[in-house]
Amino acid sequence: MTLFIYLHVQAYSEVKMGEDKLKVIFSFNYLGMSNTVDADPAYPIEVRLAKAATRFSELHNIWRSKTLNLKVKLTRLGGMEAQ
Repeated sequence: MTLFIYLHVQAYSEVKMGEDKLKVIFSFNYLGMSNTVDADPAYPIEVRLAKAATRFSELHNIWRSKTLNLKVKLTRLGGMEAQ
């Protein structure tokens, strides 16, 4: 699928490549970085924080577990060893 970014707020005519209508987007990933049309510098940080929050919420059951010891919990977090 080919996407394009339209930089103006005004109404635009339909953009096609051959017979395919191109989809208009506001944000996109380039080289692993999240970007927006308006080049908002806070956007990539917000995306990374949201991804981190999602991953940590997935670990909630592990952290709250009474049956797993600290060493197992830290291993699941990223291979760290409990001291």
